[in-house]
Amino acid sequence: NGIFNLNYGTFNIGVNAAATTDPAFGTNTIVAGTTVNYNSSGSQTIAAVDYGNLSNTGNGSRILASSGIIGVKNVFTPSTNVSSTITGSTVSFIGTTVQTIPAFNYNNLTVTNLNSNITLASIGVIGIAGTFNPGAATFGTIAGSTVNFNGTLAQTIPLFTFNNLQINNAANISSIGGDVTVNSNLALTNGIVTTGSNKIIVNGTNVTRTSGWVNGNLQQSISTLSAVTFPTGVITYYSPLTVNFSSFHSM
Repeated sequence: NGIFNLNYGTFNIGVNAAATTDPAFGTNTIVAGTTVNYNSSGSQTIAAVDYGNLSNTGNGSRILASSGIIGVKNVFTPSTNVSSTITGSTVSFIGTTVQTIPAFNYNNLTVTNLNSNITLASIGVIGIAGTFNPGAATFGTIAGSTVNFNGTLAQTIPLFTFNNLQINNAANISSIGGDVTVNSNLALTNGIVTTGSNKIIVNGTNVTRTSGWVNGNLQQSISTLSAVTFPTGVITYYSPLTVNFSSFHSM
């Protein structure tokens, strides 16, 4: 229950297969420009504290703290180990300057940074198994990014503009928090998306379906004169609508 102050440099936790954990200090003061590095190739638990830069050069499996908030003021470099445990965890981007949200399978992902240029990683998939709360942040760059709602319990999608949006949740998307915009591709892999009075607006030209559908309102961009199938239905069954477009009219 002591005090931990990190004012400069890098603090390494663990080395090689020695999987030590972050000491449980009562007070943690970690300056934004510093780095805490989980350095073991073995399993380590990432403590719920506010970090400057949070890195994982050891790339062992990671257990993200299941309570509290893992805050990141600058750069988050997740472990590349696919066996990391995220149950119950929350990662929050809490900086005051430009930040990039990297590709990683998050449980809860929140953004409290009010900077005008938050970036979603353009390579890889940003998975959301729990809740996505973008807050009042301005996402200046989303081009190339993919967000995948992949939980095992019912999820909600907030009011947000996505680049690529994937739905892969057999427990369904129970609601959306406003009109959700998809600039490129919507992939319905698994699960039903209930929109209520809101709608999903796909500005791109590619809507794909493996399973699941939209229970509610789907607005889809049309670029060619052909038959287009809208993957819609009600909560109990799939009932797609196919429209054969023969002409366009300017509006």
